[in-house]
Amino acid sequence: MATVVLLGTLDTKGDEYAFLRSLLVGHGVETILVDAGVLGEARTAADVAREDVARAAGADVAALAESGDRGAAVEIMARGASEIVTGLHAEGRLDGVLALGGSGGTAVAAEAMRALPVGVPKLIVSTMASGDTRPYVGATDVTMTYSVVDIAGINAVSSRILANAAAAMAGMVTSEPPPVEGGKPLVGATMFGVTTPCVTAARERLEELGYEVLVFHATGTGGQSMEALMRSGFITASLDITTTELADDLVGGVLSAGPDRLEAAGELRLRVLFHPPVATLPTLRARKIRSGDGSEWLRVGGVKLFLDGSLGSRTAWMLEPYAGSRDRGMPITSEAEARQAMTAAAASGIATTVHAIGDAAIDQTIRSFDKACADGTCSHRRHRIEHCGFIDERQMGEMQRLGLIPAPQPVFVRDFGDTYLNVLGEQRSAGCYPMARWQRRGLRPAMSSDTPVSDVNPFVNLYAALARTTLGGAVLGAEERLTLAEALSAYTENGAYACGVDDRLGTLEPGKVADIAVLNGDPFQAGVADLKDVEADLTLLAGRVVFDRQGEVR
Repeated sequence: MATVVLLGTLDTKGDEYAFLRSLLVGHGVETILVDAGVLGEARTAADVAREDVARAAGADVAALAESGDRGAAVEIMARGASEIVTGLHAEGRLDGVLALGGSGGTAVAAEAMRALPVGVPKLIVSTMASGDTRPYVGATDVTMTYSVVDIAGINAVSSRILANAAAAMAGMVTSEPPPVEGGKPLVGATMFGVTTPCVTAARERLEELGYEVLVFHATGTGGQSMEALMRSGFITASLDITTTELADDLVGGVLSAGPDRLEAAGELRLRVLFHPPVATLPTLRARKIRSGDGSEWLRVGGVKLFLDGSLGSRTAWMLEPYAGSRDRGMPITSEAEARQAMTAAAASGIATTVHAIGDAAIDQTIRSFDKACADGTCSHRRHRIEHCGFIDERQMGEMQRLGLIPAPQPVFVRDFGDTYLNVLGEQRSAGCYPMARWQRRGLRPAMSSDTPVSDVNPFVNLYAALARTTLGGAVLGAEERLTLAEALSAYTENGAYACGVDDRLGTLEPGKVADIAVLNGDPFQAGVADLKDVEADLTLLAGRVVFDRQGEVR
């Protein structure tokens, strides 16, 4: 038999809840009555007492009543009610939630309902339902119906409204959800006008691969709705291409999804270091936001600055022309602009993350940092050069002096090495992404995948760092090969250092966070070519199992 949780303030709405309960029982539905009242005596008996609700929020109901602070009581009882209903749902004792009330009762019930997964029936009969309901509904599937008259006794109007609500809830909890054909995994994608071509192409390709794609308009509510479905377990992967909602929150736009946009990834146990575009620097400074601010799961990195393009398109800015051409690529940001941005960022405690692939762009990066960080602030800001693909010994020495961190992708050697040979020739291509020389100099290169440009699989990147072999079979700079121990250090320890979290992440040692991957074999016993096939059987994040291939860990 289905069970409906009735959640409300029984000191002011006890008679109405008793009436509602009798209606639900008449429909063949079991009920659990939860009392979230504080100030007066309950007018009907509850199954979950107010003392239990307050205790779930770490509070004492008698102290709340004595204080007489209605606002504090609403806040605390809402938090406690959220704990109660999520616990009942986890135990299989909640199929739907029904509530009624004025402003206070609606606030308590709505917060508790929003804590439940999308798809669980949620209905509030409220005097507040004819106005702006966004503060109550948020981005979830809470249903609100207007009470027409105040909820103060059972009369000719309220009895019909409550009867309709009881019938609606009974129907929702007793009906079977429609079968889903195919059982395709769901992918959430965010889209706005300028990202429509990209999202459309990605959606069509994902559908070809057997996924169902849900597209959300990034209007504030859209992103919140996607994250609500992520939290509820409906969406198994996210293609969050359009992060304009977070940008709007940072710079005062009208389509903000709130400051916690992207936090769902953290709640699902994914650490995110967000590098806002350099255009947001004035807002970051005005709000006194610094690199490292945020939570354990979502933190601010450095402002992102682009100085050149890519080598395959011949837009990476080079000191010498491309093979068979006079073209040397293109600078994207002037040296004066780069230096001004770096100086302003450093003065405000913000690192700079610079995209620079070509040696001319790297030269410009070094000169700009040299002038911007004349006060010696570079070394502890963890400034990074993303990619840092083509670099000579002189530039490495300057990077070492300034404390700049290379953030390369050895997998580019595999994926794009044949293109490098075509546009630069063998001699210049051999020195790309010089991992071994960086290691010897103590520059602490922080490996990454640059996904979705290349495969996100870390073992493919590890293989590339050891093999330095192109897809066409050519070896580029065999002397730049790393050992497996060096490559693992670059991916973990150096990565944590570049992100400014090496005090608690990056290595397994007492006092650090238990981020652990258990592999399906010992990579040190595998051949280089076999590294690509290594997989994680178990992943722990902060000591919690977040992935279990075999489903054997409880």
